[in-house]
Amino acid sequence: RVLFSSFNPLSLVLLKKSAPGIPCGLLVEHPVVHAGKMCAASGFECYHPGLDGLEKKAVEECRDNGVTVNVWTVNTAEEKRKLASWGCGGVFTNFPEQ
Repeated sequence: RVLFSSFNPLSLVLLKKSAPGIPCGLLVEHPVVHAGKMCAASGFECYHPGLDGLEKKAVEECRDNGVTVNVWTVNTAEEKRKLASWGCGGVFTNFPEQ
């Protein structure tokens, strides 16, 4: 499966125009307020926040707007379980075997 992910939202907008069938995810270092609404309005299917500072409420808001949340960098089984229970779609990890 192909997915574009970038810290630069303008790059993602251009990618959506040139390859509208490929999902895009906004990559952010710090959580964004109303990320679900912003991503949906921009046509981005995914939101890729860093683990630090992410709250369950933000994940729920993304899901309510049809936006999948994939979190980075998640390296413990406990963190993975917590994020799965929140409804995150996936994680970026250094230890996929855990």
